[in-house]
Amino acid sequence: MPPFRLLYNNYENCLGYYKEDFFTFSAIAAGISIYYLKNTKGKKTPDYSIETNNELFAVEIGGKNKGYSQFKGTNIEKKLILTMPSSLEGKRKPLFLAGFLS
Repeated sequence: MPPFRLLYNNYENCLGYYKEDFFTFSAIAAGISIYYLKNTKGKKTPDYSIETNNELFAVEIGGKNKGYSQFKGTNIEKKLILTMPSSLEGKRKPLFLAGFLS
């Protein structure tokens, strides 16, 4: 069920929220510690940090316009951009792989 804040928006405006929700719920289901990093609108920071197997990752969930500039606000060494399969360029990984976390 979509969050009420998205109830009267069209699908294209909500897609980013759905992607982030999918990733968040997948990480939680896998028992991975996940932290939301956004605090000031408009600031270049990744969406989340996750900790698994004593390793810390900065994670950005996005589309074709997301790049490593999103990581300027963090000192986490390991960085990951998860996106839709149609936007896989460079070091981006497919978002659907989050569904296989364990």
